[in-house]
Amino acid sequence: MLKKTLIGLGLVAACAACQPASSASGTPSADKATPAPADASQNAATATSATAPKAPTGASEDEEALYFHGYSMGMSATMGLGQFDLTDSEWKAFKDGLFTALQPGAAKIEMKDIGPKIQAFAKRRNDRLTEKNLKAGADYVAKRAAEEGVEKAPKGFLYKSIKEGEGASPTVNDRVKVHYTGTLIDGTKFDSSLDRPGADGVAPPALFPLRGVIPCWTEGLQKMKVGGKAELVCPADLAYGNRPRPKIPSGSTLIFEVELVEIMPAPPPKPTSEPRPAAPTGPGGIPQNPPGEPQWRK
Repeated sequence: MLKKTLIGLGLVAACAACQPASSASGTPSADKATPAPADASQNAATATSATAPKAPTGASEDEEALYFHGYSMGMSATMGLGQFDLTDSEWKAFKDGLFTALQPGAAKIEMKDIGPKIQAFAKRRNDRLTEKNLKAGADYVAKRAAEEGVEKAPKGFLYKSIKEGEGASPTVNDRVKVHYTGTLIDGTKFDSSLDRPGADGVAPPALFPLRGVIPCWTEGLQKMKVGGKAELVCPADLAYGNRPRPKIPSGSTLIFEVELVEIMPAPPPKPTSEPRPAAPTGPGGIPQNPPGEPQWRK
């Protein structure tokens, strides 16, 4: 879990250990280190404000490729560190370490020495972020629960019908075909079945067993009927808890707009194979296979 949280910091560590050969983490690096320009941090800020990054004028094909390689690594680090809510001085410390490591002759540092510091920092910030998100989520749920048409389930999630369906409701043992869009409470979309078009260009509904999804879904979809659409507001303890996931920070309250397309019964259980008869025993009680089978076969 912590390993995913450290994606940006792992890049920092890899860059800090960069030498003219491959880094200790196994990430390929350039054969020769090139000193960063004195105003490299300023150039990076300028590049990110433009619609698209451009390699320096007059750069060779290889230099252009390396520019974009560095830009890509920088973007990955920014995304990984963004969740830690860094101050200006902390961003400066990060950039200072990065650019120092890129200078010719930079001293190599060992992960065994810096790893514990990085992990301790990430845990402190992840704990702080979790607490912040849990409070923001609780405030959001309390505010939304007071709205007309919003039902608060006994387990704590919110249910709001957008469109009533017809017919049956799924049971916990069923599978469901649904279209859904998931967002954070600030409106950031983190997933949607509608963003995955099939071969014909039309997004097929997602198929889930109700026993195999987050508790908020397991309970909430049983309140729906086929053809219906509803909004589920899922507190962190009924979603992914304090486990950070791609695009979902730890402690996040999640909002899903779900359309129930179809209910499918669970597949029948696979027939259990009949137990193999006990092997006959030979002298001394040693098991033996039937005639014609090798005696070493289990």
